[in-house]
Amino acid sequence: MRELTADAVRLALSPQKFLPLLVTGIFNPFGPTVCVFGVQRDRDDDWKLLRFQLNPFSCTMGPVAMLDPDKTFFATGDFDEKESARKKILVAHGRTTPSLDIVHDILTRIVLGKSRLQASFSLCVSSARISRQKSLERMAVVYQAAPKARQELDDLRDKKKRSDPWARADMAEAMRRIHTPQPEPVPLTPTEAAELAGVVLDPKQQRIEMANLLAAWEGATGFNPLPPVMTKNQFLEALVMLTTDMPNLFNHTGAFHPDDLTQDVPGGSPQKSAARPPEVTASKQPVAEEKQAEEAGRTPKYKGVLSFIYSFAMVEVLLCLIALFWALFCAEWWLLLALLIFAVLNFLRIGGLSARAAWTRWFAIGLYGLMLWYVGYRIQQHDLAGLPSGAAYLLLEVLFCWLAPMCFFNLICFDYAKQMREAPDEPA
Repeated sequence: MRELTADAVRLALSPQKFLPLLVTGIFNPFGPTVCVFGVQRDRDDDWKLLRFQLNPFSCTMGPVAMLDPDKTFFATGDFDEKESARKKILVAHGRTTPSLDIVHDILTRIVLGKSRLQASFSLCVSSARISRQKSLERMAVVYQAAPKARQELDDLRDKKKRSDPWARADMAEAMRRIHTPQPEPVPLTPTEAAELAGVVLDPKQQRIEMANLLAAWEGATGFNPLPPVMTKNQFLEALVMLTTDMPNLFNHTGAFHPDDLTQDVPGGSPQKSAARPPEVTASKQPVAEEKQAEEAGRTPKYKGVLSFIYSFAMVEVLLCLIALFWALFCAEWWLLLALLIFAVLNFLRIGGLSARAAWTRWFAIGLYGLMLWYVGYRIQQHDLAGLPSGAAYLLLEVLFCWLAPMCFFNLICFDYAKQMREAPDEPA
């Protein structure tokens, strides 16, 4: 194994010299780990099967096997920059891979399928140049060999843990397993292994796992005092190189890209295009820049109660301004201060809604609840002592009619986090 820098990983995964076979990932809030298996062309124009292990604080690469040059043929093809920018993935024409299927078979059935040391994994993305049926059959073999695959299957059978990987990172449960050692889990049966392979290779589950793995990556680097070897952005820059063969690897919202690229497998001479292959440098990332620009111009398209909450946010901005001027006109200084703090925090909540931040639900319930408590206290004062009166009391009634329903709507929106993850984008 050889230690690599983030830049070295990105250059090594360049699609001009690397064909990915399999990406696996372990969700861990303290150290998420991703393994990338694929074939790489070296300086002598020979192809090798390599394994990259990527972690926020360690990136390594090691050879798995040498491929016979007389029996191996790959052509990386020519890259279409315009099509890549339009689809938000790297697109290649004439990328022929007649030898990839047999290497994928060797990797899954022998290298991983015969290893009793292979850790289980919840993220699994196979090359789209391998048929889906073959990937399912071969990954089932891998899961039969993985010692802790049964725990993975039990977690993914749980509806909550399947949609929320953070639920699998329960510290109390982890400590219980440490202090109360359990017997060695029984290997999965062929039927159970096929079930697990079907779950992890499902595009919707891949989307959930990758999105949360990225969040764990950012959290691990943000709260650890040690400087990271690879930040989340550097991780994205490296793995975006694999989208030529894994088009849905970072497709977090909206429709999925077609993921059957097996028409290139049988072989033949590469089709030439006039497009220049994209340069793999830190300063030139046209696809990533286009993607950032596109995302900046899109908003989530929510449904149901969350759609109303999101749409009403712009009305709330106007209501905040009216309420502030109203309190100022009535010389209600404490109410003015409370409204000013509420307005600032509400702007933060609205920004979180646009950024698909699931924490905004409970933040909203707490914010509206505290403001309702203060408004109720002032109304009680009026009932007991007759103060405030006139326009100030009318303002309190208006605030109550605004805040109480919004608190209720946020409280009953039980699929809040699910919609945050799955809502498609629409032009802003």
